[in-house]
Amino acid sequence: MYLTIAIAFICIWIGAIEEVLFPLPNNAFNLFILSYHFSFLIVIFPLLACLPYATSYLEDCKTGHIQYALIRMTPAKYIFTKIMVNGLAGGLGILLGCILAFFTLVVVEGIELNTISIVPVDAIVFHKLLLTYPLLWMYVLFLVIFIGGFCFATFGLGLSVIIRNPYITILFPFFYKIFSGVVLTKISYVLFIAYALSLASGGASIELVIIHNSILLTVGLLFFVTGVKIHVKNLY
Repeated sequence: MYLTIAIAFICIWIGAIEEVLFPLPNNAFNLFILSYHFSFLIVIFPLLACLPYATSYLEDCKTGHIQYALIRMTPAKYIFTKIMVNGLAGGLGILLGCILAFFTLVVVEGIELNTISIVPVDAIVFHKLLLTYPLLWMYVLFLVIFIGGFCFATFGLGLSVIIRNPYITILFPFFYKIFSGVVLTKISYVLFIAYALSLASGGASIELVIIHNSILLTVGLLFFVTGVKIHVKNLY
């Protein structure tokens, strides 16, 4: 999780460093929004979300901890606890890195040097809110980042039950995102899974955020709950 926080922080700063080193009149809002949506972070987001805890079920099976855990709690409680801890670790890991990056940008660049100058601003979801109350808009973006991290982590956790390999478990959501961007977008742009994370990319909408995250969450929950129940049945 510490690694996830650090990488998210670094990715935001890599995207903003040119403007910081060679500054024009700017502010933390502009730099963060552009850096988040068009830097390396949005590319590796699924991998980072799965990094902290998505392979924990495989570790439980490998070490035999699952038998010990099921002595102390019901299968339903084990499933719920695993899903919540995994989702919170994935979501908070990326969110904390982004928040730290934003506040360091606030310290370096400030927030009142000029108005929002992202072009075209009307392509941004809730752009009127961004122009009027940019800090409130940032809270919405942070919520989307957390939800995206939670859902991608849950997706990875569910896949782990089927894949049974910790490395592929972490990498598969990342490769699926690449596949959706290269292949599925040729069918329709709305199939690009990155819209689960975006409020400022071309074609982004709050509907796509909700739809894609709902799909990731549903598939992850379905795979994990079904897989654990079958495993528990075989144990006893």
